[in-house]
Amino acid sequence: MLGVFLFAYISVNLFLKCQGQNIHQAKIFSENTEVPEGGRLEVTCSTFGFTVKAVYLYLCRNGKAIDMKNAPTRQDTAFKIERIGMNYSGNYSCVFSEEQLEIKEVMGYGHNYIFINVMESFILTQIHLLKSEVPVGSDAEFNCTTSNPYTKNKPRT
Repeated sequence: MLGVFLFAYISVNLFLKCQGQNIHQAKIFSENTEVPEGGRLEVTCSTFGFTVKAVYLYLCRNGKAIDMKNAPTRQDTAFKIERIGMNYSGNYSCVFSEEQLEIKEVMGYGHNYIFINVMESFILTQIHLLKSEVPVGSDAEFNCTTSNPYTKNKPRT
């Protein structure tokens, strides 16, 4: 697996140099590596230690840029993606350039990467009859309750 990643990394870097794009590695951080489907993905990209200039920062998934932000000098930049789908699972990393490039043309892996796993959203439910006995041929009334497992034991703000 490491050999495949190394080969992909070298191939992308050679491709970028051939295309004349000057793309550099940045760092990526995230508190959560598992995100529920429909939730929000939040990652932070950092160029600290790599450049002292304001740059264009690109968030990449599996080596291809999916978002871009103008990053101020020596500050971390947050990327947030709302309503994340199952197809968003993958390896995330950050790269930067001193010039603005088309997102679809930016490819590469950052200094590090993190694997984000998008989990299916199952909602726990309970269903029960409102009356313990229901005569044959009559309507039955049910009560359905749900709970959201992603909000349990989390403080409200």
